[in-house]
Amino acid sequence: MKIGKFIFFIFIGFFSTTNLLSQTIFVFGNITSNTVWNADTVKIIGNVTVESGVLLTVTQGTYVESQGYYKIDVLGKIRAIGAVNDSVVFTVHDTTSFWSDTTSVNGGWGGINIIGTNTSSDTSEFIYCSIRFAKRYDTYGGNIKGGAIFAKDYSGLVIKYSNLTDNMVICYTDGVNGAAGGAVYCKNVSYVLIEDNFFNNNRSFDGGGAIQIDDHCDHTIIGNNLFLYNKAYYYNFYGTYWSYGGSGAAVKLSDDIGLNPAIYNNHCYNNKSPCGMIYINNINAFVYNNVICNNSGVGVFDGHGLSVSRIFNNTIANNYSHNGGILICSRAKVYNNICWGNEQYPGQQNDQINVALAMTNYELFYNCVQYGNGGDYAVYEYPEFVNPTAGAGLSYYGFDADWSLSDSSPCVNRGTPDTTGLFIPDYDVAENPRIYGGRIEIGSYENQNVLVGFNISEKYKNKILVYPNPGTYQLNIESQQSESIFEMVNVFGQVIIQQHIICGFNSISTGSLNPDIYFYRLLDKREKVIGSGKWIKNER
Repeated sequence: MKIGKFIFFIFIGFFSTTNLLSQTIFVFGNITSNTVWNADTVKIIGNVTVESGVLLTVTQGTYVESQGYYKIDVLGKIRAIGAVNDSVVFTVHDTTSFWSDTTSVNGGWGGINIIGTNTSSDTSEFIYCSIRFAKRYDTYGGNIKGGAIFAKDYSGLVIKYSNLTDNMVICYTDGVNGAAGGAVYCKNVSYVLIEDNFFNNNRSFDGGGAIQIDDHCDHTIIGNNLFLYNKAYYYNFYGTYWSYGGSGAAVKLSDDIGLNPAIYNNHCYNNKSPCGMIYINNINAFVYNNVICNNSGVGVFDGHGLSVSRIFNNTIANNYSHNGGILICSRAKVYNNICWGNEQYPGQQNDQINVALAMTNYELFYNCVQYGNGGDYAVYEYPEFVNPTAGAGLSYYGFDADWSLSDSSPCVNRGTPDTTGLFIPDYDVAENPRIYGGRIEIGSYENQNVLVGFNISEKYKNKILVYPNPGTYQLNIESQQSESIFEMVNVFGQVIIQQHIICGFNSISTGSLNPDIYFYRLLDKREKVIGSGKWIKNER
């Protein structure tokens, strides 16, 4: 499949430890001065506290193993820096009953708690780390946030190139003070950067199966991560019936005043939460270039009524969902997305972009949808993925599929032709150049083969004539279509001419163009490509 390079770090010996010190140290209590853990194994035999103003450094290859339910409290800062093939590992000695016992902390350890003050200027870093089997269980309002990493009232948190697997927060009462952030939880952290990580099999019994970002996290970036088998899910029994809920199996942003958080280039497969793999509750979030497939639950959920968030160029397909691919309760701008094959039951015709609860002034345009309203200039044709899964939901493994677009896909060069002010990034989810060809693709992948569109279909052959070719000052177009649009692009994919064409003879001045090779295409009223070709401008 086409996926960012960070994935290969994860599966090529990423978790090996090659530190040859062959030394074991035992730690507990307060760390009162700058300290380095560089032993082969660090065994935690009691709670550890890094005092304010103190730096704890954990070097590559160090294996940190809690011998019971102990935690690391950081009032200063921690820097755990591994290497590609020599990671830092945090885990617990005995994992017995970690998953089977969901009414205690058995099988787990207390995780890493980073707690500063409102004036804190520290940044803690976890780079090339593996953090596993952290577990929090408590009553409502207790210590049930951030299974592996909890950060509050802090300046900066950076997590990169790391594996956070098998972490859990448990509380059987849902709500704002319930379980949150199976792996990571942040509140009042000025800067949060979570990039190029692998979040696997983490669990929250309410919000944020892998990550939850709460209030006052002003600058949040979550990108290039792989989310696999994470859950944000609770269930309650009431006599003869039961209810269930949960939100943000991969990411939950519940910070309604955060400054433009960005969730981009993430891959989300086989996760579970009824209210979104990505749940946003922000005034203005940016959710783009994500691939969200074969999960249980809606792909993206925008839950803030006043939101003007932008949700664009995502590929959301084959999810088992009651609410299609995107559900908005907001005024969001939703454009250039593919939402296809998201089913409540096999073959059920769900609206793929659900606007039943949307506020007024929401915007939909240039989306590819199977059913329902895709907005202005929508595409209602199958997007022709290269190698998708055979069906919707958790029974199919989304990671092994290829969700990029075939050369004949109707989504190629069919996104919005004017990207001004739409915050389009320079690269797609596979790190290929964006807007290759005449204009941007719909979805998270930019096809790198097709420059301007499709060849003339049999239906339109002999009904469109473009001449002279090569030419100089004027290009003539004869069309039997009642109305169409002619576009010419240069070799950089920039649209340099756009003109409405009527049935019969049309002429376009080309005298101002430099001698070069150009590409043209004609589109019908629905912007379906009905013809394309190459045109050469000769020297005068």
